Amino acid sequence: MRLGGIEVVAPSLGSSGPAGNGANGGDSDILNGSAAKSDETAASVAPADAETAVTDRGRVLRGILQDLREQVADFADFAHRGRVNLPDRQVLGSGGGVTAQVVRAIAAEAVQARLIPALNVDEQTLCDLLMLALVSPGDPAELTKSQRESFMHSRGQLMLDVSTAEAGPRRPVTRLVAPPAPPRPEQAAANGNGSAGGGGDSPPPAAAVIVGAGAIAERPFLGLDSVLSHARRAVFRKVSPSRQGQSAGDGMRAARNLEIVVLLEAALGGGLWIDIDPATSLPTAALAIALPAPPDRIRFTHVLLPRAGEAGMLLAARAS
Repeated sequence: MRLGGIEVVAPSLGSSGPAGNGANGGDSDILNGSAAKSDETAASVAPADAETAVTDRGRVLRGILQDLREQVADFADFAHRGRVNLPDRQVLGSGGGVTAQVVRAIAAEAVQARLIPALNVDEQTLCDLLMLALVSPGDPAELTKSQRESFMHSRGQLMLDVSTAEAGPRRPVTRLVAPPAPPRPEQAAANGNGSAGGGGDSPPPAAAVIVGAGAIAERPFLGLDSVLSHARRAVFRKVSPSRQGQSAGDGMRAARNLEIVVLLEAALGGGLWIDIDPATSLPTAALAIALPAPPDRIRFTHVLLPRAGEAGMLLAARAS
């Protein structure tokens, strides 16, 4: 895969050098590339009169690497905004917006919850892998057998089989994610942009990452509406802790404006990414998240949602 004229190659998960994932590693190999090792090895055994390589394509300068990450994040956010029917495409150039924040939260929680068996990558590498996979999700036909068995339609909504999820009295981990805060007026002026909004105030959460379906589900099957309701309650409590007056109104608006909800569950082989249209507060797309071992096979795959009229048709049939 090539982005910005730089070839993105598969990671070297066993690297422990300065660009690897070991104790001395700082940067992710997934975007740095692993060709440097083979190039250096070849150079060490090459004859003295061999032609010197002009450019080591396996190494990417730190600044270029950061720009490349931002480009990938922008493409992922562009795809998300297309799925939720947001017409504003000016997100490109912002470093991924809320989508990048959500991917970072997924990587952090997946590492902490050990959702990938025998995980041997650092958080940055996992974030890179997730972002690259999110740019181009697979078709529903590419779902694995276990994923097809885990996601099903019932009563006009998507249902998740969480019968094997770990149950218990503990509360699920819910991380609320806000888009990057707009620049303060003085920062906007320094950048030559006088149209900064929000006065530097932090925006309300636009996404939620939930870890653990077992603490949400009351039955072996978990409905999509239950997942979204849990996320909206968490946003409401965050924005409106007093739950009174103007604060309550702000909390309700923030809850309705959720764009992304992610459920991470080991029993689902990873989880589910849900895109929500803020204009309707309804899910417009769902992506199954596969977090296998080795983690370089991470992928997102579209899950078909019931058609908008299915639930109404079912209710009408019952009423008659």
